[in-house]
Amino acid sequence: MRKNSIPYAISFETPDGRRRRAGEDDRKGKGNRTLMSALRDLTEGKYRNGAIAHILAREFWSRGEAPTLTAFAVAWVRASREHPRPNPEWAFLSDRTK
Repeated sequence: MRKNSIPYAISFETPDGRRRRAGEDDRKGKGNRTLMSALRDLTEGKYRNGAIAHILAREFWSRGEAPTLTAFAVAWVRASREHPRPNPEWAFLSDRTK
């Protein structure tokens, strides 16, 4: 572990309800097609890993919460309904997801 790093472990719930720890390559959601697929399934195909997802992740992290995929999907659907059009300042966040 690097000096000044924040210890963390990324885990996710499998379709059969078990918890599985994600590998180092899954950090920041890179290369985790299973996670993105699960979020799309939970949001009826609407989930996009853009500004809303980044803002929500930061909000959960700031509160010290580790939401389940279901809780994150519910929060994402609610937020995407409240923000149907992107704010101009989101351009930076959306650009970073590509």
